[in-house]
Amino acid sequence: MKRTNLTKGKLSTIFAVSVALTASSFAVGQSAQAASKKLNLGMIYYQSNVQAFQSMADGGNAAAKAYGNVSLVSAAPANEDPAKELQLFQSAANVSKDGVVLQTLAGSTFFRAVQAVTKRGVPVIAIDAPLPDGSGANLFITNDNMALRSEEHTSELQSP
Repeated sequence: MKRTNLTKGKLSTIFAVSVALTASSFAVGQSAQAASKKLNLGMIYYQSNVQAFQSMADGGNAAAKAYGNVSLVSAAPANEDPAKELQLFQSAANVSKDGVVLQTLAGSTFFRAVQAVTKRGVPVIAIDAPLPDGSGANLFITNDNMALRSEEHTSELQSP
């Protein structure tokens, strides 16, 4: 697997890219009319009071707005609560038929739910942390936090 280092300022791009990939993947091989339909996408993330996770959601909202024909619903529990996040994921999968982006630190909690959702034909993209093998997630997008920290430290040392 090819590794690409991201800078701190590009963190929200992870989600923006996944929204764009999800949106564009449905347009491939479809008629122009089907490709221009409003896409219903969801983004469920681990907790809303963590800046890094909120940045991902902000990037997704920006990408949805820029893409134009994307209706994006994003949600997260206020605090660490895998059971609540699972409920949010299941609700999102019921209304976001064109795909759900999932960022969770409790991947094993989602194994059966992701399998059920992908078997129904709703694509799931995992970001930041992988879901267990066999879950059915269609794509995994992440970054290298150690490389990010190293880059930040290096730029601090080089600053005048």
